[in-house]
Amino acid sequence: MRIVAMFMILAHHFVVHNGYDAKNLPLGPERIFFQLVMQGDDKVGVIIFFTISAWFFLDKEQTIKSNLKRIWILEREVLFWSLALMAFFLVFDRADFGMKTIVRSVAPTIMGMWWYVTAYATFLALLPFLSKGLRAFGEHMHYALAITVLAIWGLTSFIPGTFGVNDSVFGFIYLFILISAYKWYMKPFTLKQTWLMTG
Repeated sequence: MRIVAMFMILAHHFVVHNGYDAKNLPLGPERIFFQLVMQGDDKVGVIIFFTISAWFFLDKEQTIKSNLKRIWILEREVLFWSLALMAFFLVFDRADFGMKTIVRSVAPTIMGMWWYVTAYATFLALLPFLSKGLRAFGEHMHYALAITVLAIWGLTSFIPGTFGVNDSVFGFIYLFILISAYKWYMKPFTLKQTWLMTG
């Protein structure tokens, strides 16, 4: 599923961030495929990708030390690719590469070079506290919190112009509250319930 989620995210970025606007294509099967199939997969892919990570975080106790280690490993990987891309662009496409981008490339996570990495690292730093706090709430209060955030951020997301959590650490916290309530306290959904919710 993580590989499927990665392809969904890549498909979205291929259409949206490739330098050519799919809306410029004449109306036809190619444009419809790009816009409806490839472009719309990004948010679903991110949610699937994050949900799988969060699901396995719930299996063991989260400690500050283990999560700082995860952040450090993530930072090293991101820094390597950030510096490699910076070097590539400095050699081959210097015109589109200013001082602000150089600074962001040297400190990609802290400077928010890629929103997912920054939001995920922030979530990892908060995870030990969030996990312990949700456990301390107990089943009743955790359900109440899950219903509240679902009403605030879930259902209102269908109303144009309302405040949403979108691409931020708050989106990850929102999902973690829902996922942990399900995994810790609820019976697994039946196949019929899963199809009804998917619909």
